[in-house]
Amino acid sequence: MKRLIYASLIAVSAGFIAAGTASAVSIGDYSAGDYASGIGASRHNLGAFGNPNNDSYFTTNATTEICVFCHTPHHTATASGAPLWNRGISTTSFTSYGTTIGGTPTDANQGGATLACLSCHDGVTTFDNLANKPGKAGLGSGGIGSTADAGWSFYKNNTTLQTAEPGNDEIGNTTSSRLNIGGSNSAGLSNDHPVSITYNDTKASLRPTNTTISTVDLTADLASSASTAYGNNLAQNVWAVNGFLSSSASISDLLRGGKVECTSCHDPHFKNLSWDETESIWSGTNAESTDGMFLRRVGGNTGSGVCRTCHAK
Repeated sequence: MKRLIYASLIAVSAGFIAAGTASAVSIGDYSAGDYASGIGASRHNLGAFGNPNNDSYFTTNATTEICVFCHTPHHTATASGAPLWNRGISTTSFTSYGTTIGGTPTDANQGGATLACLSCHDGVTTFDNLANKPGKAGLGSGGIGSTADAGWSFYKNNTTLQTAEPGNDEIGNTTSSRLNIGGSNSAGLSNDHPVSITYNDTKASLRPTNTTISTVDLTADLASSASTAYGNNLAQNVWAVNGFLSSSASISDLLRGGKVECTSCHDPHFKNLSWDETESIWSGTNAESTDGMFLRRVGGNTGSGVCRTCHAK
């Protein structure tokens, strides 16, 4: 099975609604209490019912299932610690971010939530490297809990067979693609925001972990126009937490065991297309494939709202 890099977490966003309808949306279309949903219409749907007419989507005709590419209810691969995980841990060595933030993340302490993301985004592991494929007799070649490539073919735009190893054009390549996070690019994780590191509110102007996210004022020190710009984007601060949009969650709810992980900022199930600021940059199929970077914050990073929620800068 040829190796592929799945381009999703680092795509920029623009607009149509998370529920999957192809109409422009505003921040007002996302309310506290709503589901943080949209995976079926996102690039994380690699099954045959994914979006086949989008140049940035990759799909296989081998299954219509969506969740199977990450989860299975039985015979899970338990090494990552991710819920009902259906993928193995990447064997790639991840060069972690350095020591300037008061701690030294290492390969040995990469958290399960981060390793789960890297099991696709390491630039090496194939999309169909699964522990339990759909149907009977779908276990990995090493038995229960082991993973193996299913041998499925993946297509771009439902027609172009992807045979690059690990890939080209929008899939990226091992040395330079910004879509490849992890060990197969020369920098590994050393040029990315620190992950699997304890959230330390004595460093980097971090707010206390008990801070209620919605109370963070993102407009106080900005131009007066910021409070009404982009449909009042910065006038609220709602984040996707535990599968729902929340106005009562605290910063601690974004952490895993008190640590910052990839999932602190991203929800892989939330097709978040409320980042209005990028609409002038992306259009057509590109806009429809961006998935809002799966950012947890409604409104994306307009006004650096994601960054400034935790960092009081």
